[in-house]
Amino acid sequence: MDPHRFGIAIVGSGMIAREHANVIRRLDKARLVAVCGSTRESADRFADEFGCEAYSELDEMLKRPDIHIVVICTPSGLHGAQTIACAEAGKHIITEKPMDIRWERARRC
Repeated sequence: MDPHRFGIAIVGSGMIAREHANVIRRLDKARLVAVCGSTRESADRFADEFGCEAYSELDEMLKRPDIHIVVICTPSGLHGAQTIACAEAGKHIITEKPMDIRWERARRC
């Protein structure tokens, strides 16, 4: 990996994830390295389209040392737990709004 580029991963493989992936493609200082989909099939399709590695388990993807930033593009009710998992793995996080749909979970983030 180029040490002057940030590795970015996306959690989610739907429409908004594709929007983020298209923006990442245009960044000089970053590259998309992985995607974690809700199923292996959806992750594989996304990875084929955007030239990155596919995962269906977030914890497995977060073990990669070349991932510096994780973009969370999943349904709102999943954001809180996924944000916490990414933070605990030492990753920087960009989360689609809202942070979570429950105040208690959002406060933990």
